[in-house]
Amino acid sequence: MVSAIATRVALAFAGGCVGGALRIGLGQVFPDADGIPWTLLAINLVGSFTIGIVGVLWGARAHLWPLLGPGLLGGFTTFSAIAAMAWTTAVGPGMSFTILAASLIVCTLAAKAGVYVAEVRKGAL
Repeated sequence: MVSAIATRVALAFAGGCVGGALRIGLGQVFPDADGIPWTLLAINLVGSFTIGIVGVLWGARAHLWPLLGPGLLGGFTTFSAIAAMAWTTAVGPGMSFTILAASLIVCTLAAKAGVYVAEVRKGAL
């Protein structure tokens, strides 16, 4: 019998594969211009908002959270990629740092907004 931990790891892996593929696909469909990773910033913003919602609505469900939270949305949003992109853009180190800092702040606020929306939906607020 497969352990609960192995099942959660497999779900997170499967979700991460799909989320990463979605991120890469969107990057191909909407290539960045001017050296600023606009597509990746939008992906992280939407993904952060969504992970806030998913965490509230389904975070306690052992069979859904690993798949949707750290899996799908973790693969879709990738702050390691934004960090790498921020330091390798053609806009210089000052703008790169600004992109990175703005991304972290805005995406944290987006996740908090997602939590708020989900709590309102659940009637917790």
